[in-house]
Amino acid sequence: MIDFELEDEWDGWSGIAIPDDMSVQLRTVNTTHEMHISLLKLLELYGYSVHQKPCQLTVGTGSSIEIVDENEYVWVKKYPLKIRTTFEELQGSLESLLRDVFAKKDEREGAKEREESISYAQQKMQENDIEYDVKELYRSLTAP
Repeated sequence: MIDFELEDEWDGWSGIAIPDDMSVQLRTVNTTHEMHISLLKLLELYGYSVHQKPCQLTVGTGSSIEIVDENEYVWVKKYPLKIRTTFEELQGSLESLLRDVFAKKDEREGAKEREESISYAQQKMQENDIEYDVKELYRSLTAP
């Protein structure tokens, strides 16, 4: 089991690429570990889970995550944790976290900043060959 929970968010939509924009709890059955992450890196991590691609990604100052594909399971490595899960469970957990992050960022800043940030994120995903529609993800996770 893997679960991400938003602890705090500081910079609204304008802070999409700030390395430590958010504090997130990474929870397993046995432990909890805090990490700092930017929304941009969280969206990149989500893209790797959607496309079921292994990766090693620095997500914030002193925080990196590695996804290792091993047959039907994946290992999510975040020092000192090594968590066995599936791409589907990882994607579901990240979607839950993103839903909370989007709501919190919408509380801090308006539609103009959101649209600019989502466009910027979409451009960065394409530069990293991670093909998915960030705007559609936002819509699907924030729809009433």
